[in-house]
Order: sequence, then structure tokens, then C-alpha cells
Amino acid sequence: MLKPARTFRGGYRFKNFNGQARPVIVENQIPALVTIPLKQGFGTELKSLVKKGDTVFAGQTIARDDSVVSSPIHSSVNGVVEDVKRMNYFKRQTAMVIIRTTNTSKEIPRLEGCSVEWARLSNEKIEELIYLSGVSSLDREGIPTRFKSSIIPTEEVKHLIVHGIGSEPYNISLDLLLKDKNLLNFLEGVKILKRIMPNSKVHLSLNAKKKSIIEQVTKLTSQLEWLDIYPLEPKYPQGYDEMLVPT
Repeated sequence: MLKPARTFRGGYRFKNFNGQARPVIVENQIPALVTIPLKQGFGTELKSLVKKGDTVFAGQTIARDDSVVSSPIHSSVNGVVEDVKRMNYFKRQTAMVIIRTTNTSKEIPRLEGCSVEWARLSNEKIEELIYLSGVSSLDREGIPTRFKSSIIPTEEVKHLIVHGIGSEPYNISLDLLLKDKNLLNFLEGVKILKRIMPNSKVHLSLNAKKKSIIEQVTKLTSQLEWLDIYPLEPKYPQGYDEMLVPT
């Protein structure tokens, strides 16, 4: 259901900001060397499952511990582990895996049991795939699953806020992110989250200036009683929890 447009007093609109992102996606080359921290923003630091000299492939799990709040961490390249050591990471000493790329292939193996027909999968399997893929580490609190990927279990989630407001200078345009089939893929992702968090009400907050996208989303979700759409003004700091939740 489409809700009336909302905003808050004050705020700042970034316009013609130096270095502001343009609506163009550029595919970078695979780096020669990557340094991967073994701690996500909200989770526990994990112990490395690989050691110096080991050969790894892109998508391989290099750290995992199901007993603590965390999500598996993967290698982003095919290569050889050059070192495993502690380094300064955002002013904290954090364990890092350093990998030297040896193969620039962009192929990544599929997770066993994954399927485009996700509606046929059990909740248990969907949560397992989300966890094993590392997607459950997203955002500051993580995506809840039956694994310890977040501090809250799936059945206790009452509200799920998905925001695409674009209130910060380096946000990528919704026009680009949700272009063509990406919009349908995005909505499928929202449905998957609702599936594993059945007791939640979904609040989708979008940039009020993107009227065409809001119209498309409203039309495509008209039969979903559990989803509300909120057009919000793209003013900083609208994306912060303290501002987002009240509006």
C-alpha cells in the first residue's frame, strides 16, 4: 500500500557535490591483491580456515564459526594466501587474510541446492543459502536466519525496513540500481526476506523524487497486504535509523 509522502524538519540535500556518483556502472578489473578482514561490522571476529601458502578459489569459505554471531567469510578471488595476520582496520587490530590473485576467471561456483524457483524451497534451505552465501552479513545488524547471523531470531522480527532513499552524496541512483529486470529481482528479494521473517511487516521507503519507480513498485506489489511503500524526501540524514524509523 502506498503511504503519503513524508519528511522531517531540517536536513540537507546534496547537489553538485564534488565526487558525487554518476548513474554509470563501471566494471573494475579483478585486483592483483586483496586483503579480507575476518570480522564484519556487527559480528564476532572469526578464525581463518586457511593458512599462508594455501590455494583458494573465488567464493571459497575462508572463515566460519556457527557457534558465534557471525556469517561465513569468502575469498573474492582465485589465488594463493600470501599471509594471515593482524592489521589496523578502522583503528582496530583485526585478523586479515591477504590473497595474491593467480587466476582472473570471473566464474564463481553455485551453492549446492540453490534454485531460481526459491518458492519451492523450505525456509530452512533458504536460510541456509542466505547464510552460506555471506549475504546474511549485510547492514549493521545482519539478516536473521536460524544460524547465528544476527542477534534476533527470524520469528521475533516485527518490522522490516528496506530503504532506497538516496539521501547521501555517494548513493547510486535508484534509476540505475532498479533498471530493467533489476526491479523484479529486487522485489523477489523482498519476498524472500518476508518468507523467512513471517511475522514482520515490511516497510519499503523510496526516494520521493523517483515517481516512476514508486508507481511501478506500487503496481507490482498491489496484492501484498504485508508491504507498505513510503515516499521519503532524499534529505541527509534520512537514511539513519534515528530519522528513518520515526518517518
